[in-house]
Amino acid sequence: MLVREAMSTNEDLVASVPGSEPPEPSERPSLRVFEGMVAVPILGVVAYGIARWLGAFDAGLILWVTLIAAIDLLPVSTWHGIQMLLDFPMLVAVAILYRPETACAALFMASFDLREFKRQVGPLRAAFNRSQVAASALAGSAVFHALGNVRDGLPHLALAGLATIVASYLVNTGLVAVGASLLYQEAIPRVVARLRIGRPVEFLVGYLALGVIGIAAAELYLKVGFWAVAFVMIPLALARQAFFRSLALEKAKGELAAAYATERGRVEELERLDRAKAELAQVLTHDFLHAIATIRTSAKALRTNWGDIEEAERLEVVGWIDRESDRLKTLAERSVAIMFGDADGPLLSVRPERVVNLMEEASDSTNRLGGRLHLDIRGGASGMAVRADHARILQVFRNLLINAATYSEPGTPIELAAHPAGSELREVRFSVRDRGPGIPPKDASRLFRPFSRLTTAVTSNAPGSGLGLYVSRRIVESHGGRIGVESEPGEGSTFWFTLPRCDP
Repeated sequence: MLVREAMSTNEDLVASVPGSEPPEPSERPSLRVFEGMVAVPILGVVAYGIARWLGAFDAGLILWVTLIAAIDLLPVSTWHGIQMLLDFPMLVAVAILYRPETACAALFMASFDLREFKRQVGPLRAAFNRSQVAASALAGSAVFHALGNVRDGLPHLALAGLATIVASYLVNTGLVAVGASLLYQEAIPRVVARLRIGRPVEFLVGYLALGVIGIAAAELYLKVGFWAVAFVMIPLALARQAFFRSLALEKAKGELAAAYATERGRVEELERLDRAKAELAQVLTHDFLHAIATIRTSAKALRTNWGDIEEAERLEVVGWIDRESDRLKTLAERSVAIMFGDADGPLLSVRPERVVNLMEEASDSTNRLGGRLHLDIRGGASGMAVRADHARILQVFRNLLINAATYSEPGTPIELAAHPAGSELREVRFSVRDRGPGIPPKDASRLFRPFSRLTTAVTSNAPGSGLGLYVSRRIVESHGGRIGVESEPGEGSTFWFTLPRCDP
């Protein structure tokens, strides 16, 4: 199963590279230099081989050339139109029967390609295509005759024949792979893998089997005659062509199915996001209007009963209303940005923030979750500071704390902790731990994606947009920190994030 490049000037072939249209081969000087480096010395060997053959004329070689040329009219196209030839057994037979220079000349003449007559292949490309096949015959024949001859016993013949098969395969595949790599700008190992039809083990076993057939063809030629070889090899070539065409079609079908599945997955994901955005619009409308109405009602009641409320209480309520209004406005803006593809991340106003102050304010902003929240500051973190955007990081704390309260049974404790972490303790790790049902491993990876929510018996009717953790991740990562979750079903969950330390 030799391979022959289909790198022609035919635009239909050249433009078949996935994702781009590569330049014509003539636009790649390195490729033309490589083709010339292969073709020129082989042409010299071919000329020498023809002269030797004419000096000791062997009509049998003409029959071999004719048979190989006929079989080469039945190639199987593979990746980028590169052709798999079905004449490998005959190449092995010729390499065994004739001297290296004669075998080289025979395969050069026999590598018949109709595209040359259709002018789909230029002179240099045609010379290269013929030369790389001839080079594989030259290498195989040189190896065989260095190890033995066709008159040797079966063990010696088998060893020399195996070496011939390996040498021919490596030269042929190597030359085509380098040429295709230069043309399509792909790594050589990737090109070699694409040239293979079928699984690696099946492919290599098939090559060895064809090589053995080639050895048998040489023996059959010597003992019976050429017509016996033709009687066996022509039906075999036709059967192999049908077989490899079916394999190529099966491979193409599999690739098409995989591409369809990938595209279908993308379409389904886009449809899911569209549905989620529509649901988000409804959820946000309800949540924001409800929250704003509550704040406005409180403000109106405060204004109506101003004289009956102590000044300290009035200031506290006014401050809370102001903070909550700003928070809702920020969340609304961020939600709209997410819906319309805010790819640049949130803008930050970073400054040193003391760990204790952040945790205390986060606790107060959630009314300490009705007495369930406990603070735990360890490892000297109470005297540390982090680089943070005050409002954004408070939003992260609120998201995690409210999630913990939402996804756990009422009355169960919630812990907000902080301690030094990271390389040389240059980070502070904040965590929120609950005693809820926990999160299955299969669901943990999608928690920080937009519009993702988990539904449990505790939270089946809980409001929410599925944006809280996604927004939190973006905020933390924009600070240069990390965020994640540790959870076991039935053991509760710990959501954590890190921020870089700085001087207080």
